[in-house]
Amino acid sequence: MFFDDIEKDYLIVRSKYRPFNAPLERSANSIDNRLLKTDLGTRILPVSLHLEYSNFSEFERLKEDMGQWLIHEEPKKLRFTDDPDRFYWAALTGNMEYDNALPTSADVVVNFMCGYKYSDDREIVAEGNHIIYGHKSTTWKTQTIFTEAATSYEFKFYRAGHDTSLRNINVIKINYQFTVGDTLVIDFSRRAVLLNDNDITNSLVILQSNFMELPVGEVIFEASEETEVFYNERYY
Repeated sequence: MFFDDIEKDYLIVRSKYRPFNAPLERSANSIDNRLLKTDLGTRILPVSLHLEYSNFSEFERLKEDMGQWLIHEEPKKLRFTDDPDRFYWAALTGNMEYDNALPTSADVVVNFMCGYKYSDDREIVAEGNHIIYGHKSTTWKTQTIFTEAATSYEFKFYRAGHDTSLRNINVIKINYQFTVGDTLVIDFSRRAVLLNDNDITNSLVILQSNFMELPVGEVIFEASEETEVFYNERYY
């Protein structure tokens, strides 16, 4: 088990239980039971761990080390070695509990709270049709390195075979004096535009912008310059 990209060699993961999905909280029309809204609840992921140590004092130090490793104010990546292409954004909840610690070993249960499950990083070139896998639309980031000077940039994607009115298209059009070697990053989560690692969102002339999550299914991409798109598939 890796948490915050750290694995502890004194721990053995005993449990293989992982819920099928995070709980879905539904609301429906009382007349015909038609679904009106679906919210994702909190998935509680219990993990049974086995610790080994040489004496009680070492056990106490390991408990302190686990606290430093697992307790944070913000969620961290949680990944299991038997499923390396998936991870959760997770935070420890409740107590780390153990029963009847033996002189040189103990079994501990820790509970993580998390929502969606994500794939490892995915990367595509923003040109033509691509299949986006997963259960739910997801966030994204782009990177464009200019190989020649330009005065504008446009990035667009939309679902193949669906309505292409503006509200159903992700489109960003920018006017700017780009030079050779400039690196442009568009970050959906932050609604930010960065040039050479500097946030220029508020100083740009953005001719058009309609940010939307990257949908699941066949998606058509267009970009005025060669652009890489980075994302993680999202699963219930």
